Amino acid sequence: YGLISSTLKTYLPDRTFHVRLPSVPRKIRRQLPSPEQVYQAVKGTRIELAVLLAMWLSFTESEIRGLTKSKSIDGDYITIREVMVVVDRQDVIKEMAKNENRNRRHRMPGRIKELVDEVEGDVIVPLSPSMLLKDLKKCLRAANLPEISFHDLRHINASVMAMLRIPDVYAQERGGWKSDHIMKNVYTEIFSEERERVDGIIDGYFEKFV
Repeated sequence: YGLISSTLKTYLPDRTFHVRLPSVPRKIRRQLPSPEQVYQAVKGTRIELAVLLAMWLSFTESEIRGLTKSKSIDGDYITIREVMVVVDRQDVIKEMAKNENRNRRHRMPGRIKELVDEVEGDVIVPLSPSMLLKDLKKCLRAANLPEISFHDLRHINASVMAMLRIPDVYAQERGGWKSDHIMKNVYTEIFSEERERVDGIIDGYFEKFV
């Protein structure tokens, strides 16, 4: 419809068409395990850090795989500067995420900072997408939890922020969503003092069981 409407506007600018598109059926989401259940399942494994980065800080798989100590870590803060994607079965580093909203900076919670400091080498999570998913499913099966995708960890993060009643503007900024519509359905200025308060609320929730 977008293509057709653009064409009509170009070639028939004076004509008006009244079109009613069918409503998009609401997707029924399956039940996701709780953050604490997921954490207990992966605690002490090689994917603990990757899972916390996704579930706690809402980083995507490509963002996590692009993190390095030399470029991403600045004291107690971690910043998305590069992403690593797979192209023709080869890892490719891109300097910028797919949209500027994704280039964000988070304060590192204590447990995540501990795990980052323990990493040997520059790459923070030197695991392929298949390794991450395989390990995650293995951990969840061992804990008798339903299998989820690695991306579902971001859905858990969004659900936690909704449960904690984090204002949309801060949830959107933390998760790197382009709009609140994307944040709510596919999952203002940001004042630093208020953002730190929001970070504290979210960190306090996770730190209860980490």
